[in-house]
Amino acid sequence: RGAVRGGLVAEGVMARRGSKDEYKGITLEPVVAKLDKFILYETPSYLYVVGGDKQQTSYRVLKIDRSSAVAATSAGSGGSDAKPRLADLLSEDECVYNRQELKDMLEMVHEGNKLQGGLVRVATGYGILGFVRFLGCFYLCFITQRRKVGSIGGNNIYGIKATEMYPIKPVQQSQAQSWGKQVVGAVNRRLNP
Repeated sequence: RGAVRGGLVAEGVMARRGSKDEYKGITLEPVVAKLDKFILYETPSYLYVVGGDKQQTSYRVLKIDRSSAVAATSAGSGGSDAKPRLADLLSEDECVYNRQELKDMLEMVHEGNKLQGGLVRVATGYGILGFVRFLGCFYLCFITQRRKVGSIGGNNIYGIKATEMYPIKPVQQSQAQSWGKQVVGAVNRRLNP
């Protein structure tokens, strides 16, 4: 249960606590046969993961709310109820976009955030490994490099060559790397020379 089937978010990824009734709006039916390439964009308050099929004709969008992650964490420092749930931060756009519609939507997001720096392309990759929570916030584990390791029935099989972790919290004014990002970078360099 909880497999990703064509969409970006599946029930098992988000439903760790709570009843299944909370997640009735989430669908698992494939609307794009297979997402092959992913692009990560950011604004000061949101991350956008755009997934496209192999032909680059159909696209899906996952919107990740960075501002709610911090607001919920700082609002109640005493209890565990104040911690944000991943389900509250993620929203999958129900639309399947073509190339022009995606371009128009991204341009609209860029124009709406122009005063804060606009929409910035952060990374290109091949999948989402998952989400993990360290200390203050969740992190998006993004597959940035892959290598072909074989083929079964004409379908290519890939291994993960490199990953990056992106914090799900608002962009801070200082662009200095955090200690956690430095550690993850060092581990990545050791595992993927």
